[in-house]
Amino acid sequence: MSCRRRSRQGRMTEGLRMNARRGLLYRLRRRLGAIQLTRGRFYLIGFVIFFLAYIAGSSGFLAQMRLWQEGRQLQKAIELEQKKKSWMKKEADSLTNDRNRIKREAQKEHSLGEPDEIIVHVQ
Repeated sequence: MSCRRRSRQGRMTEGLRMNARRGLLYRLRRRLGAIQLTRGRFYLIGFVIFFLAYIAGSSGFLAQMRLWQEGRQLQKAIELEQKKKSWMKKEADSLTNDRNRIKREAQKEHSLGEPDEIIVHVQ
């Protein structure tokens, strides 16, 4: 009798192990086993994964190319702003230091003229 009980208990524990094996990984292996993976399909899957990860992904080659192009555009914009800044600085210096320039600007702004000039306003 004891032999039978052991064999039944052994079968029961083996049955419990089999139920535990039928988890997610077991079912995944079972489903993937139905797909025959040839060398060509393996290379195709590898190429698709490589393409999505390194070329078309958010940090792939195409994204890097877009970032490089944007960086060049920003660099050009920075250079243009620096030129504008230097021009404005020269204008500010000439408006504060150049007497003839100050005189011309005051004449334009306030309709001032030389002592022998007659100013005519046209509307």
